[in-house]
Amino acid sequence: MDLSAIDILKTAKIYISNEKHLGLIEDAFEYASKKHKNQVRKSGEPYLIHPLAVANILAEYHFGPYTIISGLLHDVLEDTDTEHNEISDLFGEDVAGIVQGVTKLTQLSFT
Repeated sequence: MDLSAIDILKTAKIYISNEKHLGLIEDAFEYASKKHKNQVRKSGEPYLIHPLAVANILAEYHFGPYTIISGLLHDVLEDTDTEHNEISDLFGEDVAGIVQGVTKLTQLSFT
């Protein structure tokens, strides 16, 4: 499934009416696209496929804008040169905290 920011925004617009929030979702897509540029998965697909799918699922379940943004950005700390404060400056500390928390989850080992 090929997803884009347009698909996510179309879904989000069903229940998010605040243009500022919709703009931040679009900004997060652009930011994630830039940060994951030239990264590919083992399958050869663009790396951004996964964060887009996550954000789309979050939008389908009517999660809030900051959760959708966090879905788009959830791999940037782990897989790019992005720093926590950069996300905080651009998208707020709440988003940066969620992204940091997801990154820490991947470091846990489950039995």
